[in-house]
Amino acid sequence: MKKKLNNYKKAFLTGMMLALSWLLLTGETRVFRGTSMDYRYNAEFVMVLNNYLDLKKMYNDEYSFPIPGLANTSLNEGICTQMVPQGICSAGNYILISAYDNGTEERELPYPSVIYILSNIEGRKRTLLTVLELPDSTHAGGLAFDGTYVWVAKGKTKTCSAIAFDIIERAVNSGKICYAVEEYTETVDCGIRASFLAFAQGYLWIGTSTAKAVDGNLRRFSIETDIEGKLQLIQTAQMKIPAHANGITFSEVDNRLCMAVNCSWSRYLGSKVHLYEAKQKGNSLIFEKHGYQAFPPMLEEAFSDGEHVYFLFESAATCYSKIFYHKCVLPVDRVCAVNERDLFDWI
Repeated sequence: MKKKLNNYKKAFLTGMMLALSWLLLTGETRVFRGTSMDYRYNAEFVMVLNNYLDLKKMYNDEYSFPIPGLANTSLNEGICTQMVPQGICSAGNYILISAYDNGTEERELPYPSVIYILSNIEGRKRTLLTVLELPDSTHAGGLAFDGTYVWVAKGKTKTCSAIAFDIIERAVNSGKICYAVEEYTETVDCGIRASFLAFAQGYLWIGTSTAKAVDGNLRRFSIETDIEGKLQLIQTAQMKIPAHANGITFSEVDNRLCMAVNCSWSRYLGSKVHLYEAKQKGNSLIFEKHGYQAFPPMLEEAFSDGEHVYFLFESAATCYSKIFYHKCVLPVDRVCAVNERDLFDWI
Protein backbone atom coordinates (compact mmCIF):
# COMPACT_ATOMS: atom_id res chain seq x y z
CA MET A 1 0.00 0.00 0.00
CA LYS A 2 2.82 2.36 0.93
CA LYS A 3 4.58 1.61 -2.36
CA LYS A 4 1.38 2.41 -4.31
CA LEU A 5 1.04 5.77 -2.52
CA ASN A 6 4.63 6.60 -3.36
CA ASN A 7 3.95 5.82 -7.02
CA TYR A 8 0.91 8.14 -6.96
CA LYS A 9 3.04 10.88 -5.38
CA LYS A 10 5.72 10.47 -8.06
CA ALA A 11 3.09 10.60 -10.82
CA PHE A 12 1.55 13.73 -9.29
CA LEU A 13 4.90 15.50 -9.01
CA THR A 14 5.83 14.50 -12.56
CA GLY A 15 2.54 15.90 -13.83
CA MET A 16 3.08 19.12 -11.94
CA MET A 17 6.59 19.50 -13.39
CA LEU A 18 5.32 18.89 -16.92
CA ALA A 19 2.55 21.44 -16.45
CA LEU A 20 5.02 23.98 -15.08
CA SER A 21 7.37 23.38 -18.02
CA TRP A 22 4.50 23.92 -20.45
CA LEU A 23 3.52 27.17 -18.75
CA LEU A 24 7.08 28.45 -18.89
CA LEU A 25 7.43 27.54 -22.56
CA THR A 26 4.14 29.13 -23.60
CA GLY A 27 4.43 32.17 -21.40
CA GLU A 28 1.15 31.43 -19.60
CA THR A 29 2.78 31.69 -16.17
CA ARG A 30 0.22 33.69 -14.18
CA VAL A 31 -2.89 32.14 -12.65
CA PHE A 32 -5.67 34.67 -12.11
CA ARG A 33 -7.73 33.07 -9.39
CA GLY A 34 -9.80 36.21 -8.92
CA THR A 35 -9.87 37.87 -12.36
CA SER A 36 -12.10 36.22 -14.94
CA MET A 37 -11.01 35.96 -18.55
CA ASP A 38 -13.73 33.95 -20.22
CA TYR A 39 -16.99 34.40 -22.10
CA ARG A 40 -20.16 34.86 -20.05
CA TYR A 41 -22.83 34.89 -22.74
CA ASN A 42 -22.04 32.65 -25.71
CA ALA A 43 -25.69 31.84 -26.49
CA GLU A 44 -26.72 35.49 -26.17
CA PHE A 45 -23.91 36.54 -28.50
CA VAL A 46 -25.33 34.32 -31.26
CA MET A 47 -28.57 36.30 -30.82
CA VAL A 48 -26.58 39.55 -30.94
CA LEU A 49 -25.12 38.68 -34.33
CA ASN A 50 -28.48 37.56 -35.67
CA ASN A 51 -30.06 40.85 -34.58
CA TYR A 52 -27.27 43.15 -35.79
CA LEU A 53 -26.36 42.11 -39.30
CA ASP A 54 -23.99 45.06 -39.82
CA LEU A 55 -21.79 43.65 -37.06
CA LYS A 56 -22.32 40.03 -38.16
CA LYS A 57 -21.00 40.63 -41.68
CA MET A 58 -17.84 42.31 -40.33
CA TYR A 59 -17.20 40.31 -37.15
CA ASN A 60 -13.89 38.42 -36.99
CA ASP A 61 -14.01 35.72 -34.31
CA GLU A 62 -10.30 34.88 -34.60
CA TYR A 63 -9.20 38.34 -33.48
CA SER A 64 -11.96 38.93 -30.91
CA PHE A 65 -11.39 38.10 -27.24
CA PRO A 66 -13.21 38.08 -23.87
CA ILE A 67 -13.57 41.27 -21.86
CA PRO A 68 -11.58 40.65 -18.67
CA GLY A 69 -12.90 41.00 -15.15
CA LEU A 70 -16.63 40.94 -15.87
CA ALA A 71 -17.42 38.22 -13.34
CA ASN A 72 -14.51 38.79 -10.93
CA THR A 73 -11.56 41.17 -10.67
CA SER A 74 -8.76 40.48 -8.20
CA LEU A 75 -7.73 43.63 -6.31
CA ASN A 76 -5.43 44.23 -3.38
CA GLU A 77 -8.43 44.77 -1.08
CA GLY A 78 -10.50 41.85 -2.31
CA ILE A 79 -12.54 40.51 -5.22
CA CYS A 80 -14.80 42.91 -7.14
CA THR A 81 -17.76 41.43 -9.01
CA GLN A 82 -19.17 44.71 -10.34
CA MET A 83 -16.56 46.14 -12.72
CA VAL A 84 -17.93 48.02 -15.74
CA PRO A 85 -15.63 48.28 -18.80
CA GLN A 86 -15.21 51.75 -20.30
CA GLY A 87 -12.08 52.62 -22.27
CA ILE A 88 -9.77 50.70 -24.59
CA CYS A 89 -6.55 51.44 -26.46
CA SER A 90 -3.35 49.78 -27.59
CA ALA A 91 -0.01 50.71 -26.02
CA GLY A 92 3.07 49.06 -27.47
CA ASN A 93 2.81 45.31 -26.91
CA TYR A 94 -0.27 45.70 -24.74
CA ILE A 95 -4.01 46.24 -24.99
CA LEU A 96 -5.43 48.30 -22.13
CA ILE A 97 -9.05 48.23 -20.92
CA SER A 98 -10.31 50.49 -18.13
CA ALA A 99 -13.19 49.75 -15.77
CA TYR A 100 -14.86 51.17 -12.67
CA ASP A 101 -16.66 49.50 -9.75
CA ASN A 102 -20.44 49.93 -9.83
CA GLY A 103 -21.02 47.85 -6.70
CA THR A 104 -21.59 50.54 -4.09
CA GLU A 105 -24.57 48.55 -2.77
CA GLU A 106 -22.12 45.87 -1.63
CA ARG A 107 -19.61 48.27 -0.03
CA GLU A 108 -19.73 51.68 1.61
CA LEU A 109 -17.11 52.90 -0.86
CA PRO A 110 -16.37 51.53 -4.34
CA TYR A 111 -13.20 49.63 -5.13
CA PRO A 112 -10.49 51.52 -7.03
CA SER A 113 -10.89 51.65 -10.80
CA VAL A 114 -8.56 49.47 -12.87
CA ILE A 115 -6.79 49.03 -16.16
CA TYR A 116 -6.57 45.45 -17.40
CA ILE A 117 -3.28 44.89 -19.24
CA LEU A 118 -3.46 42.25 -21.98
CA SER A 119 -0.86 40.97 -24.42
CA ASN A 120 -0.94 42.46 -27.91
CA ILE A 121 1.50 40.27 -29.83
CA GLU A 122 0.67 39.41 -33.44
CA GLY A 123 -0.42 35.82 -33.91
CA ARG A 124 -0.86 35.05 -30.20
CA LYS A 125 -4.01 34.69 -28.16
CA ARG A 126 -4.77 37.75 -26.00
CA THR A 127 -3.85 36.94 -22.41
CA LEU A 128 -4.33 38.91 -19.22
CA LEU A 129 -0.92 39.95 -17.87
CA THR A 130 -1.91 41.93 -14.78
CA VAL A 131 -4.49 44.30 -13.35
CA LEU A 132 -3.35 47.89 -12.77
CA GLU A 133 -5.17 49.31 -9.75
CA LEU A 134 -5.64 53.08 -10.11
CA PRO A 135 -5.28 55.57 -7.25
CA ASP A 136 -8.97 56.53 -7.29
CA SER A 137 -12.45 55.37 -8.23
CA THR A 138 -12.74 57.46 -11.38
CA HIS A 139 -15.26 56.57 -14.09
CA ALA A 140 -12.23 56.03 -16.40
CA GLY A 141 -14.45 56.64 -19.42
CA GLY A 142 -11.62 56.78 -21.95
CA LEU A 143 -8.04 55.65 -22.61
CA ALA A 144 -5.44 56.82 -25.12
CA PHE A 145 -1.70 56.27 -25.57
CA ASP A 146 0.55 58.95 -27.05
CA GLY A 147 3.76 56.90 -27.13
CA THR A 148 4.93 58.16 -23.73
CA TYR A 149 1.86 58.38 -21.51
CA VAL A 150 -1.40 56.49 -21.10
CA TRP A 151 -4.15 59.11 -20.69
CA VAL A 152 -7.25 58.46 -18.57
CA ALA A 153 -10.40 60.58 -19.06
CA LYS A 154 -11.61 61.94 -15.70
CA GLY A 155 -15.11 63.13 -16.65
CA LYS A 156 -16.73 65.88 -14.57
CA THR A 157 -13.44 67.09 -13.07
CA LYS A 158 -12.52 68.43 -16.53
CA THR A 159 -9.13 66.77 -16.32
CA CYS A 160 -7.17 63.90 -17.82
CA SER A 161 -4.62 61.91 -15.84
CA ALA A 162 -1.38 60.66 -17.38
CA ILE A 163 0.38 57.41 -16.47
CA ALA A 164 3.96 57.03 -17.69
CA PHE A 165 4.36 53.99 -19.94
CA ASP A 166 7.20 52.62 -17.81
CA ILE A 167 4.64 52.13 -15.00
CA ILE A 168 2.67 49.85 -17.34
CA GLU A 169 5.81 47.84 -18.06
CA ARG A 170 6.74 47.78 -14.37
CA ALA A 171 3.32 46.35 -13.56
CA VAL A 172 3.66 43.63 -16.21
CA ASN A 173 7.16 42.70 -15.07
CA SER A 174 6.21 42.67 -11.39
CA GLY A 175 4.64 39.21 -11.63
CA LYS A 176 1.73 40.43 -9.48
CA ILE A 177 -1.87 39.66 -10.38
CA CYS A 178 -2.73 43.19 -9.20
CA TYR A 179 -0.29 46.11 -9.23
CA ALA A 180 -1.34 49.27 -7.37
CA VAL A 181 -0.45 52.73 -8.64
CA GLU A 182 -0.22 55.11 -5.69
CA GLU A 183 -0.56 58.27 -7.77
CA TYR A 184 -0.88 59.37 -11.38
CA THR A 185 2.23 60.68 -13.09
CA GLU A 186 0.31 63.92 -13.66
CA THR A 187 -3.27 65.19 -13.79
CA VAL A 188 -3.86 67.93 -16.35
CA ASP A 189 -6.71 70.40 -16.82
CA CYS A 190 -8.44 70.29 -20.20
CA GLY A 191 -11.31 72.72 -19.52
CA ILE A 192 -14.07 70.37 -20.70
CA ARG A 193 -15.78 67.26 -19.44
CA ALA A 194 -13.53 64.44 -20.66
CA SER A 195 -15.82 61.52 -21.54
CA PHE A 196 -13.64 59.60 -24.02
CA LEU A 197 -10.24 59.87 -25.70
CA ALA A 198 -8.20 59.03 -28.78
CA PHE A 199 -4.68 59.82 -29.95
CA ALA A 200 -4.10 60.51 -33.65
CA GLN A 201 -1.87 62.66 -35.84
CA GLY A 202 0.20 63.71 -32.84
CA TYR A 203 -2.80 65.11 -30.94
CA LEU A 204 -4.95 64.02 -28.01
CA TRP A 205 -8.63 64.14 -29.00
CA ILE A 206 -11.08 64.58 -26.13
CA GLY A 207 -14.81 64.01 -26.54
CA THR A 208 -17.72 65.12 -24.37
CA SER A 209 -20.72 62.82 -24.25
CA THR A 210 -24.24 64.24 -24.00
CA ALA A 211 -27.14 62.54 -22.25
CA LYS A 212 -29.71 64.49 -24.26
CA ALA A 213 -30.29 64.39 -28.01
CA VAL A 214 -28.01 67.36 -28.70
CA ASP A 215 -24.68 67.44 -30.47
CA GLY A 216 -21.61 66.35 -28.59
CA ASN A 217 -18.22 68.02 -28.75
CA LEU A 218 -14.86 66.74 -29.95
CA ARG A 219 -11.77 68.84 -29.31
CA ARG A 220 -8.17 68.44 -30.39
CA PHE A 221 -5.30 69.17 -28.00
CA SER A 222 -1.56 69.39 -28.42
CA ILE A 223 0.43 67.81 -25.59
CA GLU A 224 3.08 70.23 -24.36
CA THR A 225 5.16 71.05 -21.28
CA ASP A 226 5.48 74.35 -19.45
CA ILE A 227 8.74 75.95 -18.28
CA GLU A 228 8.70 73.71 -15.19
CA GLY A 229 8.33 70.58 -17.30
CA LYS A 230 4.70 70.00 -16.32
CA LEU A 231 2.33 68.56 -18.92
CA GLN A 232 -0.16 70.89 -20.58
CA LEU A 233 -3.09 70.30 -22.92
CA ILE A 234 -3.52 73.15 -25.41
CA GLN A 235 -6.73 73.16 -27.46
CA THR A 236 -6.12 73.61 -31.20
CA ALA A 237 -9.48 72.72 -32.79
CA GLN A 238 -13.03 71.57 -32.09
CA MET A 239 -15.97 70.09 -33.95
CA LYS A 240 -19.51 68.88 -33.33
CA ILE A 241 -20.20 65.16 -33.24
CA PRO A 242 -23.48 63.22 -32.90
CA ALA A 243 -25.32 63.08 -29.58
CA HIS A 244 -24.63 60.27 -27.10
CA ALA A 245 -21.07 59.71 -28.37
CA ASN A 246 -19.02 57.35 -26.18
CA GLY A 247 -15.87 56.84 -28.24
CA ILE A 248 -13.97 57.73 -31.40
CA THR A 249 -11.53 55.79 -33.54
CA PHE A 250 -9.14 57.10 -36.17
CA SER A 251 -7.88 54.81 -38.95
CA GLU A 252 -5.68 55.38 -41.97
CA VAL A 253 -6.95 53.35 -44.91
CA ASP A 254 -5.03 53.74 -48.19
CA ASN A 255 -3.49 56.96 -46.80
CA ARG A 256 -6.95 58.39 -46.14
CA LEU A 257 -7.85 59.41 -42.60
CA CYS A 258 -11.14 57.92 -41.42
CA MET A 259 -13.01 58.41 -38.16
CA ALA A 260 -15.68 56.33 -36.43
CA VAL A 261 -17.85 57.85 -33.69
CA ASN A 262 -19.52 55.34 -31.36
CA CYS A 263 -22.93 56.49 -30.09
CA SER A 264 -24.99 54.66 -27.46
CA TRP A 265 -27.87 55.85 -25.29
CA SER A 266 -29.78 52.86 -23.93
CA ARG A 267 -29.43 49.28 -22.69
CA TYR A 268 -32.48 48.43 -24.82
CA LEU A 269 -31.82 50.31 -28.09
CA GLY A 270 -29.03 49.64 -30.56
CA SER A 271 -25.90 51.77 -30.90
CA LYS A 272 -24.70 53.55 -34.03
CA VAL A 273 -21.17 53.87 -35.40
CA HIS A 274 -21.10 57.07 -37.47
CA LEU A 275 -18.47 57.07 -40.21
CA TYR A 276 -16.41 59.95 -41.59
CA GLU A 277 -13.49 60.70 -43.87
CA ALA A 278 -11.22 63.68 -43.14
CA LYS A 279 -10.49 66.02 -46.03
CA GLN A 280 -7.82 68.71 -45.90
CA LYS A 281 -9.14 72.18 -46.66
CA GLY A 282 -6.44 74.80 -46.25
CA ASN A 283 -5.17 74.40 -42.70
CA SER A 284 -8.36 72.69 -41.55
CA LEU A 285 -9.66 69.13 -41.51
CA ILE A 286 -13.21 68.78 -42.82
CA PHE A 287 -14.98 65.56 -41.85
CA GLU A 288 -17.25 64.20 -44.59
CA LYS A 289 -20.05 61.92 -43.34
CA HIS A 290 -20.49 58.42 -44.84
CA GLY A 291 -23.52 57.04 -43.00
CA TYR A 292 -23.40 54.66 -40.05
CA GLN A 293 -23.33 51.00 -39.04
CA ALA A 294 -25.93 49.56 -36.63
CA PHE A 295 -24.35 47.95 -33.54
CA PRO A 296 -25.65 46.34 -30.32
CA PRO A 297 -26.57 48.41 -27.25
CA MET A 298 -24.12 49.96 -24.80
CA LEU A 299 -21.14 50.45 -27.10
CA GLU A 300 -18.18 52.23 -25.51
CA GLU A 301 -14.70 52.94 -26.94
CA ALA A 302 -12.75 51.30 -29.77
CA PHE A 303 -9.28 51.36 -31.29
CA SER A 304 -7.64 50.42 -34.58
CA ASP A 305 -4.43 48.44 -35.09
CA GLY A 306 -4.26 49.20 -38.82
CA GLU A 307 -6.09 46.04 -39.90
CA HIS A 308 -8.95 45.62 -37.44
CA VAL A 309 -11.05 47.92 -35.29
CA TYR A 310 -11.75 46.56 -31.80
CA PHE A 311 -15.08 47.55 -30.19
CA LEU A 312 -15.72 47.44 -26.42
CA PHE A 313 -19.17 47.14 -24.82
CA GLU A 314 -20.33 47.57 -21.20
CA SER A 315 -23.54 45.53 -21.56
CA ALA A 316 -22.09 42.30 -20.10
CA ALA A 317 -21.14 43.96 -16.80
CA THR A 318 -22.96 42.35 -13.87
CA CYS A 319 -25.05 45.46 -13.12
CA TYR A 320 -26.39 45.54 -16.69
CA SER A 321 -26.75 41.84 -17.46
CA LYS A 322 -27.87 40.10 -14.26
CA ILE A 323 -30.64 42.25 -12.75
CA PHE A 324 -33.84 40.91 -14.30
CA TYR A 325 -36.04 44.02 -14.31
CA HIS A 326 -33.61 46.33 -16.14
CA LYS A 327 -30.98 44.21 -17.81
CA CYS A 328 -29.68 44.36 -21.36
CA VAL A 329 -31.06 41.24 -23.06
CA LEU A 330 -28.30 41.25 -25.72
CA PRO A 331 -25.08 41.54 -23.71
CA VAL A 332 -21.75 41.54 -25.54
CA ASP A 333 -19.08 39.87 -23.41
CA ARG A 334 -16.17 40.23 -25.85
CA VAL A 335 -14.09 42.84 -27.58
CA CYS A 336 -15.39 42.56 -31.14
CA ALA A 337 -12.82 42.79 -33.92
CA VAL A 338 -14.02 43.90 -37.35
CA ASN A 339 -12.04 44.32 -40.54
CA GLU A 340 -11.12 47.97 -41.03
CA ARG A 341 -11.96 47.92 -44.76
CA ASP A 342 -15.38 46.42 -44.05
CA LEU A 343 -16.14 49.17 -41.57
CA PHE A 344 -15.01 52.03 -43.83
CA ASP A 345 -16.58 50.35 -46.83
CA TRP A 346 -16.63 53.31 -49.24
CA ILE A 347 -12.83 53.28 -49.63
